Amino acid sequence: MEEFDPFVEIDKLHLRIRRGISTALKGYKKPFGHITQNPKFVYLEFKLPGMERKDIDLKINSRHIIVSAEKKKQVKTQKSLENIEAGYFRKVSLPTGVIPKKAKINFSQEVLKISIPKIKVK
Repeated sequence: MEEFDPFVEIDKLHLRIRRGISTALKGYKKPFGHITQNPKFVYLEFKLPGMERKDIDLKINSRHIIVSAEKKKQVKTQKSLENIEAGYFRKVSLPTGVIPKKAKINFSQEVLKISIPKIKVK
């Protein structure tokens, strides 16, 4: 009888998870971006070439921001019709607590700009 090793099982599970994430995000890139801040605001900027405002999904909470953008299109080849998916995905930890409901978002010339006010610390 083979001895059970929980660490081997954990390694196998970790590998399966990594493969699944890699497959799920195939064709997706990490957008170039940067974060700056001052005493009152956190500013984020992401370059999303080829995307339009309708392609972008943004989720913000007091600790993280998730930017995802997806473009789907069908390309007709000589033999078939192919679905092509491309896009961007990035999860960023915010440097301080913020007020997500008061975020201001601007998307222009393929650049997403976000300013989020910080929570006032007394």
